[in-house]
Amino acid sequence: MNSLGLEEGVVRLVPHDNSWPDLFELEKKKIQEKIREYILAIEHCGSTAIPNIPSKPIMNICIKVDNLEKVFDLKDELFSIGYLHKPESNFGDHELFFKKENRKVTHHLHFMSADGDNWQKATLFRKYLLENPEMAQVYGELKTNLANRFPNDRKAYGEGKNEFINKVLNIIM
Repeated sequence: MNSLGLEEGVVRLVPHDNSWPDLFELEKKKIQEKIREYILAIEHCGSTAIPNIPSKPIMNICIKVDNLEKVFDLKDELFSIGYLHKPESNFGDHELFFKKENRKVTHHLHFMSADGDNWQKATLFRKYLLENPEMAQVYGELKTNLANRFPNDRKAYGEGKNEFINKVLNIIM
């Protein structure tokens, strides 16, 4: 059974699931089969990529591309494997697609421009937490507190993590 899936707008954390790296590899293969020629790099990012910390059960997959405009030409290929574009997302140098199963969001695809800094931020932040388990635990505790405070407010939950994330990014960048 797939351990991924969360209702839109809900903030609920679950313990790390050891099947997530394997689920990422399976999804990565599906994506590569459809759009390999557009991908410069593809990484498992976000909290589901960090062992021993709680996470929303939504897999974040970061895809580095040389031209973000070309991503819009891939909508049909991505739709054929279950992904829809989220046009109202505003992340600067990246575009978001999502996948749902049983009315729950299971995956986010973050297409990031090779010449922007979101790719570097996402991958370096993940690397830092993997190499510093004590900081990963602090981050996990922060996320838990925020999820308890904002169970139905993803925006407030996300904003609550910003100070910690920016502090880490200032250390590593």
